[in-house]
Amino acid sequence: MSDNTGLRDLGDIAETGVGLDLGVLPSGRRYAVLRPVAEMDRRSVHGALRHLAEAPGLGARMPTLWDFRGFDFASCNLAVCRRNVMGLSAIPDRAGALRACLVDSELGYGVLRMVQEVVGGCGVDDIENFHITYAIDDALGWLDSRLNS
Repeated sequence: MSDNTGLRDLGDIAETGVGLDLGVLPSGRRYAVLRPVAEMDRRSVHGALRHLAEAPGLGARMPTLWDFRGFDFASCNLAVCRRNVMGLSAIPDRAGALRACLVDSELGYGVLRMVQEVVGGCGVDDIENFHITYAIDDALGWLDSRLNS
């Protein structure tokens, strides 16, 4: 996929159900784009993050845009979110990475706010490293400004 965000398609990580793209912020810094292409479960989330952490040239601390536009959050509840989030402690190098989440629904926004609170409340990571928005420009601007501050 190529568009005005500078994304270059790297394809789906078949075993994880998450697509991986790379983009370049206005400052020239690279970021990863993770996009669900199947149902999000613990295996898919952790598989994608492990791939990001272990892939040459990427790394666990790479700033990430989670693109949830078009994703169906109907099956996500607190138990599902908590189970997915608690497994993030298995990738400790990921702590402190900036994550912008792009949504197109109120349900998606609410679920990701719940995830943000679980992450912070359980000590997995600082909630200040998460940004949830409806606008791609806002997401990319937030990543860029946080990286340059």
